[in-house]
Amino acid sequence: MWFGTVGKGVTRFDGQTFTTFDTSNGLENGIIMTMLEDSYGNIWIGTEGGGVTQYDGKSMFTFSTVNGLCDNTVYGLMQDKDKQIWVGTNKGAVKLFFSKENTSILSADTSLSNKELNKLKLSAQVQNGYPFNDI
Repeated sequence: MWFGTVGKGVTRFDGQTFTTFDTSNGLENGIIMTMLEDSYGNIWIGTEGGGVTQYDGKSMFTFSTVNGLCDNTVYGLMQDKDKQIWVGTNKGAVKLFFSKENTSILSADTSLSNKELNKLKLSAQVQNGYPFNDI
């Protein structure tokens, strides 16, 4: 079970022990806005100002504006039917190409740059490579 906090990172409870992940051990920012467990068991952590961090059970990797995110404030995360990860930010949406071996930014949509994407909903419908009627 995972818990996101406002300022102290995330905490995992495995049934016996609490383990905290924060800025001292991998997160760029301790204010957690959203979290997602993907179909491979990775945990994705969206932060306020620190981008999105992928935790694979061993190590963390953070995607930020340096890697191609539209903004470092992440409001929403979802995995579509093709197992790609969508990141809703303060200035648009980003689709990450994700596989067990590799993760990279596939596309960034800044046409919604005047919109805060506070929620992404999973849908079976995709039109032109983007979630349809879901943002």
